[in-house]
Amino acid sequence: MHHPGLVTPYDTGNDEGLPYLVMQLVRGTTLQRRVARTVLTPAETCRMGTALASALAHVHARGVGRRHPDDHAGTTCARTIPTRPPDDLRTIP
Repeated sequence: MHHPGLVTPYDTGNDEGLPYLVMQLVRGTTLQRRVARTVLTPAETCRMGTALASALAHVHARGVGRRHPDDHAGTTCARTIPTRPPDDLRTIP
């Protein structure tokens, strides 16, 4: 599955009882670190939300999704993010 908002998994396995995942290296910072520096502007929030919604829509269109929002505590719940921004946010540059 290829999308600009998704990392590419290369391999999975189990080594002496420990599962592992090898995936594409993504350079940059985390959202947590970015928000710790300063508050996101409405435009940044809209861009990030739109990118996340696009990636989630891509994955869900291919039948991949979580069964329950509590499966991975602390991660974004796909059910709370629309597949496109509300009309009043689309005009933010």
